Amino acid sequence: LPLRAVPMRSTEIRTGLQKTHTMNFSWDSFVKLFTKPLKALPWSKDYSQTEHCKSAVKHFPGSLPNTDMLDIVKNTLKEKGYDGDKILFATSCCPDEINRDLDDQADHFGRAFCMGGLAGFPFVGRTGFKAFMHHVPADGCMFIICASHVGVDDTGKVGYVNRVGMKEASSACGAAVGAYLNLMDKSESDIKKIAEGVDLLKDPLDTQMAYIQRLVALNFKRINEAPNPMAELAVLCAEKIKVDLDNILLDKIHFPLAILNGIQINFEGDDVGDDYFYVISFTFDDGHGNKVDLWKPLAGSTAAAAKPTAAPSAA
Repeated sequence: LPLRAVPMRSTEIRTGLQKTHTMNFSWDSFVKLFTKPLKALPWSKDYSQTEHCKSAVKHFPGSLPNTDMLDIVKNTLKEKGYDGDKILFATSCCPDEINRDLDDQADHFGRAFCMGGLAGFPFVGRTGFKAFMHHVPADGCMFIICASHVGVDDTGKVGYVNRVGMKEASSACGAAVGAYLNLMDKSESDIKKIAEGVDLLKDPLDTQMAYIQRLVALNFKRINEAPNPMAELAVLCAEKIKVDLDNILLDKIHFPLAILNGIQINFEGDDVGDDYFYVISFTFDDGHGNKVDLWKPLAGSTAAAAKPTAAPSAA
C-alpha cells in the first residue's frame, strides 16, 4: 500500500514538550503535523505571560521550564564526564500522574529508580537505597531528582490544578494539601498530639499519610503565617525530602553523586506549555568528600537558588 493509505492506530501522541492528547491520525495528518513551520508547533509558543507561568515565577522566583532546567543539568553533568549509560538515575517525587511529565522529559538519563512515595518523600528508605547504590556503572555517577510538587490552576491559584477531564480544579499535592486542610478545623491541643506522633502508626496501611500529617502539624504555624500557605507547604516538603534523603545516604559514599532538589510546578490543560521547576539546590559529591552546590553559578544573578526562609522541623 502507498504510505498515505496506511492508517495509524489511535494512540497517545505527545504534541508538546509536556502535554498528552489522544488523537486519531492518518499518515497524511501525521505528516502535516510534523512538517508545519516551526513557529506553528505548540512547543514554540511563548507561554511566559499565562496565568500559570506568572504565578509560578511570582511565588517561586527563578523557577523555569522543566526542559530548560534539564538541559542545564544534562550539560553540567556532561562537562563532568557523565552522560548516557554513565549515569544511574533515580527520582524521589510524588507518584501523582501529573508528575510523570518530568519523568518523560528526563529520559536522557535512562530509566528511573523510583524512591518517592506520597508527596515525594523517599519512603524506600535505607534498604531501598542500599540496593540501588550497587547499580552505579563503572566510572559513572548517580543522579537523583528529589522534589515536592504543587499545582497552579487556570486562574494562577497555587495548590490546585485543572486536571484533564475534570470540571473543577483539584488539589496538588493532594496528600500535602489534604494534611494541611485536615488541621484547619482541629484544636491547638489536637494539632499538638499529631505533632508529637500520637497514633502515628494507628493505621499500618496509611503510614505515609501519617508521616506527612505529622510534618505539617509540626510546621503548622509556619505554613499558616506565610504570604501563600500553599507555596510555603511545597517549600517545606521539598526541604524535608532533601533532609530525609541525606539521612538515608551512607555517611561515606564511594561514587560521584548529584542531587537536584526543588519543586515541580504542575500546569494542566490543552494549551499551557511546559511545567516549571523551582531549584533549591543542585549538589555534586565527587565520592571523595568534596561537595559543592552547582546551581548558584549556573543560575547567575537569578533567584533560582534562593533558599527558603526557614528549615523544617524534624518529623
